[in-house]
Amino acid sequence: MAIIYSLMFCFINLNLVSAQRMVQGQKGIEVTAGVLSDGNVPKEYFISIGFTIHAKAGNYNLISFEHNHQVFSYKNREIPLESYFLEGGYSFRLIDIMKGFINVNIMPSLVVGYEQINKGNKELNDGAVIISKDSFLYGGGGTLSVETYFSDKIIFLLKGKVKVIIGSDLEVLRPGVGVGFRFNL
Repeated sequence: MAIIYSLMFCFINLNLVSAQRMVQGQKGIEVTAGVLSDGNVPKEYFISIGFTIHAKAGNYNLISFEHNHQVFSYKNREIPLESYFLEGGYSFRLIDIMKGFINVNIMPSLVVGYEQINKGNKELNDGAVIISKDSFLYGGGGTLSVETYFSDKIIFLLKGKVKVIIGSDLEVLRPGVGVGFRFNL
């Protein structure tokens, strides 16, 4: 009989706990890091921090700041590319598993930013000149995320994303994959 009561208590608690998740107006802070298209982890990565506000039905708004670091090869030399983005989007919940314990979301977004090539130095050691310019960027993006609740306040994130960048002399498509955490306030 004690086992039955214990199981009932667990199921009742699961329902109570999940009732506090994704409440409209709930705010959170999100920290994410990952690799960019080539997957060269120490040299090509992104780090982002964001702010979320939950809407209805598990959807939420996200505003984030992201730093990207990439390198390009030139005659056994690496030329760094630093990009800084401000991204805003609305995430739609596609799949809800186990009463919100695991969610799959998709988010279209708008992106603005700035990129700097070779730390602003146009001339290389061998006398070659970089003709690409530091520039302001804009465009759109898309993110597919799997979100798992460790508790009401801590969510583990697995994200795949792509940005379509206009205004750059370099890559137009910038895909990446990363992991992170969201802390609900």
